Amino acid sequence: MKKLLLSFSCVVAMFALSAPNADAFILDGISYELLEDGSGVYVSKCAQTGDITVPATVKNGAVTYKVVAVGKNAFQYSEATSVTLPSTVTELMDGAFNASDIISINLGTGIEKIGENAFGFSREIEQISELPACLKEIKGGSPFNGNFKLKEIKVSPDNKWFKSVDGVLYNKKGNKLISYPYGRSTEYVIPEGVDSISSDVFNTFQEMTKITFPSTLKVVGKSAFTYCTAMVNTNDLPEGLIYVGSNAFSNCRLLNVNIPSTMETISITAFNNNWSMKAIHIPSGVKEIGQQSFNDARKCESIIIDEGVEIIKDYAFQSCSGVKDVKIPNSVTKIGNRAFSGCSGIKNLEIGSGVTTIDVAAFNNVNPDRMIVRATTPPEYTNNTYYMTGTDCLETMPIYVPDESIEAYKAAWIWKFFKNYKPLSELTSGIGDIDSDNDIVSVKYYNTQGIEVAAPEYNDGKLYIVVKRYSTGKTDTTKLLNR
Repeated sequence: MKKLLLSFSCVVAMFALSAPNADAFILDGISYELLEDGSGVYVSKCAQTGDITVPATVKNGAVTYKVVAVGKNAFQYSEATSVTLPSTVTELMDGAFNASDIISINLGTGIEKIGENAFGFSREIEQISELPACLKEIKGGSPFNGNFKLKEIKVSPDNKWFKSVDGVLYNKKGNKLISYPYGRSTEYVIPEGVDSISSDVFNTFQEMTKITFPSTLKVVGKSAFTYCTAMVNTNDLPEGLIYVGSNAFSNCRLLNVNIPSTMETISITAFNNNWSMKAIHIPSGVKEIGQQSFNDARKCESIIIDEGVEIIKDYAFQSCSGVKDVKIPNSVTKIGNRAFSGCSGIKNLEIGSGVTTIDVAAFNNVNPDRMIVRATTPPEYTNNTYYMTGTDCLETMPIYVPDESIEAYKAAWIWKFFKNYKPLSELTSGIGDIDSDNDIVSVKYYNTQGIEVAAPEYNDGKLYIVVKRYSTGKTDTTKLLNR
């Protein structure tokens, strides 16, 4: 009896080893997996080299399956030279050909959906057959970013959702730039009428030197120009722009652009590590200044934040070391962790009346000559380990607070370390007032984008921001309509 059981177990084991797996199998170096709905199989991995033709159908045991998709990262790091897909393939999943050595791809005629980063950073791709007429969805942003040898993106003229304009991919209406082949030119004029730039369109295109933005632009997607390290501005970001996505201009170290007055959203790290920005003007429509959005704008000399801004997030202006005057408007309620850390050049600091919370080391390594805090209730400091500012200014720096709040500040956490409190009444009316002309040390003019300009010589009808500095260290910021 024991011998019979043993023999039966061996038979079962042998059958398990030899029976085909209906969910995953390999044929001719290509791995396939069954879709959850059982409608077909997709290519999950390819170990072949050279020229590859993916079959329309494959047989596993007694069952024949239709090949309907290329799976996620299926050809990643592939050493194939070319790939030809059958018309049965309707979808390229995320990263399908990402980071491969493939030179040419024939997509067939059945592709309906292209996943995010489907061809990203396949630096050897020189040719992709035209996007078929049935393609109607491209997930995420640009599927072709990082294809440095690709010179054009072709689209079937019968496609109802996309089109090619001189080799550049747009939506059919032509108002959204979707993908730019890096093998084209290092200068590009985005046509008038375009109001949106997709995510990743020029991501890490380090050779890109010039982009001309259309006056119709409203949206710049995330990482659209990340690490375009050679790019300089040929024209400013246009009035009408309302949204800049995360990392949109991060590490564009030669770029010096304005922030238009129409802006509403500046996302996390939007202008991070833009070393060449000379002036930053945040308009009133921006309610939150994103985390690290202007981190390390090391050549910036002017930060102007308009009334209407409500939150300054963590590290927003960290290491903007050239800025001397910072006035946080009354509308701001929260200053984030290390928001101005490393802004060592700040001499005059004013915190508006609406601030209720200041996070860890918001002004670390900042030792102003003078501070004004207009909040009647001392803003809460959220850490008991780090000082809010540098320590060199704690004993001597005059800090002006509302007359009736001096004792409250002296007793409050972190504020009690400052020793030289003075009543706001000692200032005639604070930064916004004007003393006698004899006290004025300098007068500077800025345009509405916060960029310093020469004083107007005639009535030009333009709006200027005028900043006067007095011998007391006080500044006066006003708007002047020059008529």
